[in-house]
Amino acid sequence: MTGLIVTDFPLVSSTNHHICLYRSIPISILLMTGQRLPRLIAPKLELSPVIDDHVPSELGKRKRASLACLECQRRRIKCGPGSPCEPCLLHGRDCVYDECNDKRRKVAAETARNDLEYYRGILDIVLLAIQKGSDANVEQFIIQIRAGATLPDISRMATQCLNGLSLPKVNK
Repeated sequence: MTGLIVTDFPLVSSTNHHICLYRSIPISILLMTGQRLPRLIAPKLELSPVIDDHVPSELGKRKRASLACLECQRRRIKCGPGSPCEPCLLHGRDCVYDECNDKRRKVAAETARNDLEYYRGILDIVLLAIQKGSDANVEQFIIQIRAGATLPDISRMATQCLNGLSLPKVNK
């Protein structure tokens, strides 16, 4: 086996069971130098296409849901496509998707924009009420805000302050 010349085809030495792809180098020289022979990676085998209703057209790819349902999010498990998803269907749970929760969707962007417009409107009214309202009304307005008034109450009080109506007094 010492005089054998290695070609493009992998050869196995009967004494050391190494595979070698070196071109025109005797195996005896490679073995004497103590060099490690490179580890070869087998070529990729072409798989025959499997026809299955659950497997999409691309091999090895599983269709994933773009957004997990609320139950799968809460349990931190993988959610499948469809409504109801596979885990919810399997365990008999309610499968509900909240599209407003997915920040990549147009619905979520519109909801966020509407919320910002609402809060901006309230902020504008409050600032105008503080700037244009009478000192007594502004003082009462600030006292009620500090007392923990809700956002709709603050909006209503700011509108009253702008219209010149006196605000109800709150005990300090």
